[in-house]
Amino acid sequence: MIYEIWRDQAALNDHVLQAHYLQFSALAGELLVEPPIVSQMIQIA
Repeated sequence: MIYEIWRDQAALNDHVLQAHYLQFSALAGELLVEPPIVSQMIQIA
């Protein structure tokens, strides 16, 4: 499980374009038994 909090959507968009994220994404497919489930939540209170 990976839990992250982002300032805003633009910050998340920038993160997924970074080299370290792209390397992790490419490697994760080979290491995981199933595709990841990604849930995006919005704080309401």
